[in-house]
Amino acid sequence: MPAALADKKARARKRRFRREDWLARSLDVLAREGESWLHIDHLAHRLGVTKGSFYWHFRDRADFVRQLATYWEQVFTQRAGEQIAEPNADPREKLAMLAKMIIEGDLGRYDIVMRAWAAHETEVAKAVKRVDAYRIRVVRSLFSAMGFEGEALETRTRIFMTFFGFEHGLAIKESKKKKLAALEGRLAFFTRR
Repeated sequence: MPAALADKKARARKRRFRREDWLARSLDVLAREGESWLHIDHLAHRLGVTKGSFYWHFRDRADFVRQLATYWEQVFTQRAGEQIAEPNADPREKLAMLAKMIIEGDLGRYDIVMRAWAAHETEVAKAVKRVDAYRIRVVRSLFSAMGFEGEALETRTRIFMTFFGFEHGLAIKESKKKKLAALEGRLAFFTRR
């Protein structure tokens, strides 16, 4: 095979977007530009690929929206829950590990935009509802394992969820370094009796 043809094929393989590339980059477009820019022409242009690449991975826009919502759900929620699933670990350590994963992995960075989009996109609303139910179940189980019950259990669960889920919406940002440095004190606040 001539070198020029081999180079051309290598460049084409490099440019070929995988399904996960489309989804990850589309979340970035969503966060920066809003859901009105999640149309095929704009995404293909923004990502430097053809519309054919889109249709290789997604049947249509509805399929894309469904897969994007599911991707967000899996990558930014379920994986963290799975990582702290060790049944014999101390619940305080698991809560600390979860909080650290949220901070280090920037796991809440798409929450606000996904919630805004969910207000008028049924598939996204379903994903947000599943995410909330899963997160509440995981966090509640940790506080419950620490011995909290009733209103104390529900209040701690909701405050933890709100704090870590909506911190990205604050206009005044904290660096990851500062968040990690403050984590021990914040966790002591959440678990104080």
